[in-house]
Amino acid sequence: MSGRSVYVVMLLAVNFHYIRPSFDAPYPAIFGETPAQFLSQITRLARHVEFVSPYRVAQAVAGESDLPERACLITFDDGLAEQFEIAYPLLQRVGIPAAFYVNTSAIADHCVMTVHKAHYVRAQTEPRVLEQALLAFAQEHGVDVEIADDADRRQYRYDDPAVARFKFVFNFRLNSNLQSEFIDRRFRALCDDEAAFARQLYMSKEMVRALGAGQMVGTHTHAHRSLGEMNDSDIGDDIRMSLDLLSEWGVGPVRSISYPFGGPQACPLSVAGIAAAQGLRFGLTMERAANFYFREPMFLARFACNDVPGGRAFKGDEEAFFATLPEAQFARVDMIGS
Repeated sequence: MSGRSVYVVMLLAVNFHYIRPSFDAPYPAIFGETPAQFLSQITRLARHVEFVSPYRVAQAVAGESDLPERACLITFDDGLAEQFEIAYPLLQRVGIPAAFYVNTSAIADHCVMTVHKAHYVRAQTEPRVLEQALLAFAQEHGVDVEIADDADRRQYRYDDPAVARFKFVFNFRLNSNLQSEFIDRRFRALCDDEAAFARQLYMSKEMVRALGAGQMVGTHTHAHRSLGEMNDSDIGDDIRMSLDLLSEWGVGPVRSISYPFGGPQACPLSVAGIAAAQGLRFGLTMERAANFYFREPMFLARFACNDVPGGRAFKGDEEAFFATLPEAQFARVDMIGS
């Protein structure tokens, strides 16, 4: 990025996914916020921060303006219809801006992303049955499923052992092709009309266009794949396809990206140049930290909603949380070699 380096006292980004009146299912697998929980959490956050729009963040990283002393960007990933139908009206009611990151393939092709198929399959299948099916599938494909030192429990400490083992093997032992193959089989056994399922789950083009009119839409890429498994050319094509579709739907210009999965393995350093070349000004990872500088705006840190005040996993004093926030490491110039 050219221009001056903008100092930000603190930018906290907080990410949400599912917002539903009820999460009742045969088995606990789809977790999110009810409208009351969501409103309660943003009300608690409002005691400590000033909410800003993605447009305002884009201006700040370009050196065109500054942000308040404690800025907070509320984000939503995956372009779920419930985000528009439930969360957006609540945000409008209390005057809080937000960014909505859309994976365009789900909307354009009426297909369900693997991650959402997995959530649905887990919600409808007894955990030990699913665990055994996955272990048999992995063995069939020569995948090592041995997990040393209870790594699955540390990674998924809130889950029971069968669920934790399933998540660890599925997420860390299978590549994306095997993940899709396994989940597709289970999903098709539960759902005979994927297109109808997708139309109900994801935003329509009209919903995206309405959010775009308020400059609240960003790209979550086209295919919702981990960018770390793709070469630079394919990353560029995927982002470009998403931006082209958003433009076709009447949204633009799009200035930010949220990386699917958001971990270091899913955010290769090369994506910074690729995304910037397509007009994007900032990108969001899932590194649990705050942003104090915009040295590398393509790798801004972001918390899951559960881990900040008002979230299910939050423990301790709220003011102490803000006083001791770690600094984003991805954003350090010396770490990215620039």
